[in-house]
Amino acid sequence: MADRRTNWWPWLLLLLLIPAGYFVYVGFRPGPGLKEPPAPAAPLPQPSRGPSTAPTRVTSLPATQTLTSAKVAAPPVLDGKVEPVWNNAGFVKIPVSGGYYGNGEVLLRSVYTADSIYFLAEWQDSTESLRRQPWLWDGARWVPVPPKPPAYTDWARMPPGAAYEDKLSLIWDISGNIAGFAQSGCAPTCHGTKMYTNSEGELADIWHWKSVRGNPVGQADDQYLTINDPDSKEGGRKSDPNTGGGYYVNETSDKSAPRYVSPDKPTAPPYWILDEKKAEITPTMKFNKGDEVPGVVVARFTGDRGDIAGKGVYRDGKWVLEWGRPLNTNSKFDVQFSDLNAGYLFGVAVFDNAQIEHSYSQDPYQLVFAK
Repeated sequence: MADRRTNWWPWLLLLLLIPAGYFVYVGFRPGPGLKEPPAPAAPLPQPSRGPSTAPTRVTSLPATQTLTSAKVAAPPVLDGKVEPVWNNAGFVKIPVSGGYYGNGEVLLRSVYTADSIYFLAEWQDSTESLRRQPWLWDGARWVPVPPKPPAYTDWARMPPGAAYEDKLSLIWDISGNIAGFAQSGCAPTCHGTKMYTNSEGELADIWHWKSVRGNPVGQADDQYLTINDPDSKEGGRKSDPNTGGGYYVNETSDKSAPRYVSPDKPTAPPYWILDEKKAEITPTMKFNKGDEVPGVVVARFTGDRGDIAGKGVYRDGKWVLEWGRPLNTNSKFDVQFSDLNAGYLFGVAVFDNAQIEHSYSQDPYQLVFAK
């Protein structure tokens, strides 16, 4: 009896193992009234590169209206010379029209590093305009030379004897909500002789390169646009805060004569005086009829207004301008390139020996970043 009972154990173990093996082999299948196990959760969205204080502005603009900034290891030297680093840069050709410049084109390229962004702009110009509002000695007294005849109002033709400077500006939609910007670029911010945005909360960043007032010290003027101030001749155009430096009119306290000259070259050209080298005009200084003295004293801005470094060189009938700025400046008056997955809308304006009579892009353009 003992042996017969013992021989049952293998059969009993076999009966127990077969259902378990079958269960493991075919896997669990729920019966009636049971639910399938939940599917695995989808991966969480990954954050974009770096924090962004600006809204995403990527639009359906065509490639001809999109400037792609190329990533480079080392920045260009901002000296107005086209060096090999620009060979890797994306570019866009921007038609402009209107103003004294008329119809033309700006070739714009861009590269960026880990912390800064740079642009190269090239545009044809038949004249290098640097004679910005000098003082003229007529043989008896000093006469200020105006930028244009007082009653001249024709925006389409430069007047004879115009006395101003060449300039270039980029205008960025900081707020991402300027009415009409996504359709017409910076045009909706132009209102005759004034510039301003149209509604509270709309804000634009202006990078304003000036061949006389900023180029000699390697800087572009950092400004911004807000809603119209009816009491200001500038409308809504304002300058970023600065802690020192900048340019100012070369004039005496009664505004009747120039106050300073450059000690190494008292008469113009050049049509600017470096602030660090200025010398007061004394009664013993002699000038000949027709002599001119610069109408402006220049120095580098410090603080928010001095964020943009830039240098332009005029050669062979063309301006070549290199300029750059940190990607993020932490200023509410600046566009912040804090999200390299976003697109940033901008417009372009060319000033040919013009104070306000500019030629501008009629369409919106967009900056994006290559990874």
